[in-house]
Parts: sequence; C-alpha cells; structure tokens
Amino acid sequence: MKKFFSGFVKGFLFFIVGIIAFMWIFSVLFPRAYYVIEGKVLGIEEDSIPIVVKPPIIPKVDSTKVVEPTTKDFKLAVKLEHRNNCYYIPTKVNGIPMKMLLDTGASNLTISVVEYEFMRKQGLIKDNTAEETHATIANGETVKCYFIKIDEVTIGDISVKDIECTVMEQQDAEPLLGMNVLRKLGNFSIDYQRNLLILK
Repeated sequence: MKKFFSGFVKGFLFFIVGIIAFMWIFSVLFPRAYYVIEGKVLGIEEDSIPIVVKPPIIPKVDSTKVVEPTTKDFKLAVKLEHRNNCYYIPTKVNGIPMKMLLDTGASNLTISVVEYEFMRKQGLIKDNTAEETHATIANGETVKCYFIKIDEVTIGDISVKDIECTVMEQQDAEPLLGMNVLRKLGNFSIDYQRNLLILK
C-alpha cells in the first residue's frame, strides 16, 4: 500500500511539473496564443489582453560629441538624452533652461507648479492668474490643473511664441514637451540610433 501511495504521489508530482514546464515553453514560443488562452480561462475579452512589445535595442551614442546634420533638408538636429526608455530634450521656457520629456502623446506643453511658481516670482509670467481646468493623466486619473500662456519656448536656435501651457498641481510632475510646441516646429522625425530630434 505504501509503495502504491508513494508511486501515485511521485507520478502526480511529475504530471504537475510537466504541465508547468509545457505552459512555460508554450508561453515563450507562442505568447499571443498563451495570452488568449489565459484570458479565456480568466474570462477576459481578447481585445483587452495587453501585448508587451520589447523596445528595440538602441546603440549608445557619445552624448559629448557634437552631431552635425548630414542632410541638406535638416533645419536643425537637437541632441536627445535617452533615459529609462524615454527621450529628454533641452529647452528654454521663457528663458529658463528645462530638460523636458519629449511626449508626442501629450497635447500641451506641461510643467509642474514648482516651475510655474519660480517663473512667476522671477516676473517671467506676466499674468499671475491661471484658468483652472482638469486633465486626464496617463494612468486614467483626472486631476486638477491650470492653463497659462508661455511667451516663448526655445529649442536649439528655434523659438516658438505664445504657447498654451498646462500647470500640474503635483510638485513632482515631469515637464513635458507636447504636440502644441512640436506642431509649431514643423515636420520632425526622431533618429533613434543617434538620439536626435530632426527638424526639417
């Protein structure tokens, strides 16, 4: 009886280990099919199953070197800082240097209340009243914010004027360079190999 029980337990354990190994190999070789099967088991609709795409491997570029444009169509090539899978661009907002997150998903130029108060105290924002509104941030949360006008945003040798800016109440909100500035710069592209914002 003991031998039978011992053999049954060993066989059951081997079966469980085999199932786990099979599912792991299946999930590696066929991730989409695995997510769909897993979603059906959990009662999740197929369209809502997230697919994780690995970012491309981008070779490192020496950020100390000055990069010269190699095409006559370039108006300006601005060096970007690649950090944590994000791109940061040096800008000046009303003359104040800021390193901003390049965010093509953001509709507006965005700063935190810290940058706003600094510029206001320096007299760089003429109208100290701001229009209160609400915005939906990346995680879906709706937060209170304010609209103000920025006189000038400078990137490299190019300046754009009269920019609407969103001021976030969170002190740790990251400054974002949004599409309302990028549209005024004209056509642009990103050279991921050399970490450049290319303005045409």
